[in-house]
Amino acid sequence: MFHQNAHDNTDKNSTTNLHSKFIESIRPFVDFVTHCPEVDIGLGAPRQFVRIVMTDNQRRFVQPATNRNLTNIMISYVENLIVSLKEIDGFVLKDGSPSCSINRVRYYSGPEKGAPTKTEGSGFFGGAVLDRFYGTPIESDGRLRNAKIRETFLTKIFMLADLRRVASSGKMHELVRYHSISQKISTNERRSPFRRCFNHTDREIFH
Repeated sequence: MFHQNAHDNTDKNSTTNLHSKFIESIRPFVDFVTHCPEVDIGLGAPRQFVRIVMTDNQRRFVQPATNRNLTNIMISYVENLIVSLKEIDGFVLKDGSPSCSINRVRYYSGPEKGAPTKTEGSGFFGGAVLDRFYGTPIESDGRLRNAKIRETFLTKIFMLADLRRVASSGKMHELVRYHSISQKISTNERRSPFRRCFNHTDREIFH
């Protein structure tokens, strides 16, 4: 199972379309769980922008145009969502999102336009995913523009899904087969057994 962060507040001509093409290209191969935290907490789409503001060294999730402090709502939403996610083999999260990005989110000194950046970090949901799903393949849509990163990510999610299947089978020969495939991938003895998916993905994205 694969978690996709939906992001419904962007222009159709933006670079986030690459993320959409990637998601569509792997749809025949995965089962999706899709969430957009900002929509899920009632902000709708399209919506006024939100940002993270630092106050007394604490993060606040605010919407400057409406003067709303959504911190407690977002924290409660994230806590409930995180515990509800079961058997997730990978995450694709929206780069730069104050809710979903895994890094380089700007934390501002104030809600007003032009307020300087105090520091950077992860979004509320993105940070929770990193903590809760340590060891699970997690990528931003921006990094998946890179073919090597994309191939590595797909190899990891399919190997994780296959390991879960092997564990549930309880059969020793399945474990031996999995170990053999893992060794061949790690030692580059042959191209990835998931090449069909990689070829399909790149064909859909770049042609």
